[in-house]
Amino acid sequence: MNFEPILFNINNSLEKLINKKLIDFKYKDITDFNELTTNQNIDIIPLEVLLIFENDNNIFFSWDYPENLRQYVINIFDKTSFNNSDFTYNYQSKFWNDLFNKKFISFEIYGVIIESKKEPHLVKLNFEESKSLSIGNFYYENDFIPKFELGDDIWIFFEEKDVQKIIKEFEFIELNKF
Repeated sequence: MNFEPILFNINNSLEKLINKKLIDFKYKDITDFNELTTNQNIDIIPLEVLLIFENDNNIFFSWDYPENLRQYVINIFDKTSFNNSDFTYNYQSKFWNDLFNKKFISFEIYGVIIESKKEPHLVKLNFEESKSLSIGNFYYENDFIPKFELGDDIWIFFEEKDVQKIIKEFEFIELNKF
């Protein structure tokens, strides 16, 4: 198995949302909001983030661990992968509030190619009015600087400069050009 099915899934899941407005989000965590790991520009959660678009179009971003491959990639699901967590929340944030009611207009999928296998690790979502949000999978780091291009935590990036730094640091390439 290679990662083409995962790339295909991410691509198809996001294409269905083009021109739909983002109306809400929820974090699914292992603890409550008071323990959110954030530096204001980056949020790190262990489980998943739910994006809620108009007309009940919901997608869950989480890490995935495909069989027989190196570990952990980013993936999209149509339902939660973590039914056992009671800690689901959202919060008022300037970054999230700036995205609400904006149309989702395009996306890019970034990652690496290892032994001819494409590994997606970062998805950039572009909204109208030049707004963007990026979601990736990396290991938790106290200093908010990923050390590896993979991991089992979900990172939400609100600033383009942070995303570009990661793309450069890990030599990510754009993978959604089939």
